[in-house]
Amino acid sequence: MEQKVQAKATNTINSYQRMILALLKENSRPDQYCVKEFLSQKQDAGASSGTIANYVKAYRSFFKYLFENGMYDINPGYFKIPKIQYKERHLSSDEDVAKLLQVADTEEDKLALTLLIDTGLRRHEMATIKKKNVDCNDGSIRVRGKGGKDRTVYISQITADSTRVRANAHSRHFFPVFGSCHMPR
Repeated sequence: MEQKVQAKATNTINSYQRMILALLKENSRPDQYCVKEFLSQKQDAGASSGTIANYVKAYRSFFKYLFENGMYDINPGYFKIPKIQYKERHLSSDEDVAKLLQVADTEEDKLALTLLIDTGLRRHEMATIKKKNVDCNDGSIRVRGKGGKDRTVYISQITADSTRVRANAHSRHFFPVFGSCHMPR
């Protein structure tokens, strides 16, 4: 079990724990019908199909461990992950983007917002960009994403031109203020 837990990110483990505790709060020894009812209540309360899928993953993992160790008789194969219905993403208009960039206090803030808009990076991905992973010539940035997986994102020529100045700064991280800490939400 220890090795399986170590393979999961801390946030995943914490989320699974919250989801499992929520179920156990409703019923201390749930069966498959209790789980199904619990998930139906979540869905009726407005939980998205993606959220329900995450609950199913947590319960499947939990009951698999219990089942394999002879501690429970619910076969985790019972839990089927529902098809996730993705919402259409709203794209900001040029006017909205211009308004957003006007509130940036510094050129660094403006560049950070531009990178987020241009690439769709997560906050932590942007905050931990290292200068050695920025290639302004081909407009690419290597980032370490969720689960420690590396990926490449591409930036527009305008953003690449703005990043050249930043890339010459004397720091290991592209945004040194953010590099060793978490960005605010």
